[in-house]
Amino acid sequence: MRKNFFLKMLLLALVAAWLLSFKIKGSSHLTLNFAVWGGTLLVLLLATKQKDRKYWRKTVSVTVPKLRKTSTADGWVKMATMGGMLSALTFGLQISYVFFPGPGYFISAFSTLPVAIAASLNPANGVFTLLVAAALVLFVQPVSTLILLFNTGLLGLIIGCGIYYGFAKRILVLFGALGLFTGIVTLTFIAGIEFSGMIAQQGLILANSFIFLFCLVYSSAWVFLIDMTCNRILKSIM
Repeated sequence: MRKNFFLKMLLLALVAAWLLSFKIKGSSHLTLNFAVWGGTLLVLLLATKQKDRKYWRKTVSVTVPKLRKTSTADGWVKMATMGGMLSALTFGLQISYVFFPGPGYFISAFSTLPVAIAASLNPANGVFTLLVAAALVLFVQPVSTLILLFNTGLLGLIIGCGIYYGFAKRILVLFGALGLFTGIVTLTFIAGIEFSGMIAQQGLILANSFIFLFCLVYSSAWVFLIDMTCNRILKSIM
């Protein structure tokens, strides 16, 4: 009872922090929402109270047949249709904050999910979904294109490809965290989009250590969420 009460209170605190973050302007707004989402998903992960000690050693099983038979015209049509649907969904989620300031930041975090689903069916389909969505976002919000390619979309692509090739969940978490960390570093030192200004405030080593730890937590939460929802979503659209 105490554990459940603690988790509920922590979840309420995270939601309150998310609501208060709407009053913050600039890059700190983006960062705080991103961190709150990571914490919220982690709470959902803890709340499930997984009793299976080998949970993270198992793979994410996708029961829907993969789109591997692309040598035929029917296979290419199916993959293109699915990729188009998921690209449109990724685009809508990624730019939601443009049309819905505040709550849109909350919604845009889900752009990882359709990319991961596409890649779990076929890696080529995942790349197609990500690139098409990025091209569409470019016309609306160019900065969001970089965030999609190097953060949210990249994480989904890595996790989805790992699911396709049958990697264990803990490997998906590690690869996803490494990919997300690489994307954040790339945006920081090449595009000049720094993650919350921590490097200037805390120093390179300490800031990067914190960012990588955050990437591990965020990646773990997404692997769990995808494992819980992937098959349900695929069965509803295929």
